[in-house]
Amino acid sequence: MKQLGSGNVSQAVRSLIAEKKKLLDGEPDRAMTPEEMFFDSLLLPADSRLRETYCSYVEMCIESGVLHASLDYLAPALTGRTGFDESTIRKHFRKLTTLKFIKSEGLLFRPTLRLKQELSIPALKKLIREFADFLHTRGNYRDVVGDVWDVNSPISQDTSK
Repeated sequence: MKQLGSGNVSQAVRSLIAEKKKLLDGEPDRAMTPEEMFFDSLLLPADSRLRETYCSYVEMCIESGVLHASLDYLAPALTGRTGFDESTIRKHFRKLTTLKFIKSEGLLFRPTLRLKQELSIPALKKLIREFADFLHTRGNYRDVVGDVWDVNSPISQDTSK
């Protein structure tokens, strides 16, 4: 049995404490993604459900490049992204409008961006551009079903004739 006073256990506890202090001080142990950097610079709603709806809405606006949109147009896409039903999405939009996270202009809505710290306009534009590039590359994939299942193989041919 190993001694606990100056052995491996003490060193492991010290390294765990140092790692926890590093995380509390805000030193990331990995590079942040463009999504994390963008949303880290914004003030977000405190309620997790409102935050999820707001972040999904902001992502949709940046990804599509459409700033103003009707909730009738947005609701189906937001229900798919968040998992909430349409009435819940509408309720979240009412709350987010009341909290001034979303601005209503007649029947059209647009997001407002509240910054945590003072960023210059060029720095904010760069963050948004990097996030938009990230969103556009996130959905890229290659369909390999034709490579996996050979079209001319006996499995894919109809043998019932």
